[in-house]
Amino acid sequence: MHVSDTVIDEQVGTEPDAVTRSRAAVAGATAAAVAIGVGELVSVIDTAGPSPLSAVGEVFIDSVGVRLKDFAVSLFGTGHRTALVISMLIVIVGLGAVAGLRARRQLRSGVIAFSVAGAAGLAAMLSRPDDLAPVSIVSVGAAVATGVGTLWWMLRLALSAPAAPIPMPGAAVAGRRGFLTTSAGLGAAAAALSARCLSSRY
Repeated sequence: MHVSDTVIDEQVGTEPDAVTRSRAAVAGATAAAVAIGVGELVSVIDTAGPSPLSAVGEVFIDSVGVRLKDFAVSLFGTGHRTALVISMLIVIVGLGAVAGLRARRQLRSGVIAFSVAGAAGLAAMLSRPDDLAPVSIVSVGAAVATGVGTLWWMLRLALSAPAAPIPMPGAAVAGRRGFLTTSAGLGAAAAALSARCLSSRY
């Protein structure tokens, strides 16, 4: 279902104080986690090729040089790739939180952030010799679309979970609980999905 930027900005961007900074950050982090999970899931279509996350990791490993790579191996042993993936997940989710803060005032900023991240992931995938371009395009496109959709939905959910007390007793608490429960559930599902998909590659 398509919702124009104008409508979204009227609902979210024109009342930034209605969504607290902490909830905006949580919304962005959750959206980033969901985007990663969807991207990894779709890329499983081509198990021989890279996933968005693994491709970015491989590009990073190729660019850091032998010395830093050897240091990582000496520090983490055979689990150095797993350590790299976990580090990337933390960084991406953190960047998602920043995108959520930007989208708190204007959703377009969040859309741009997810699009730029998707473009970087697609470039990394296409740079791999074993990549299939159609699978890369579909997986990254699905990740960006799902991430943006989740960000919009979480921000709307945050609007319905007021931070300040409201006349109906318990409503504010229930709203906060619903927002946090939804965020935790989506994040956990995305993490489990990513781990399952990545386990088939490492």
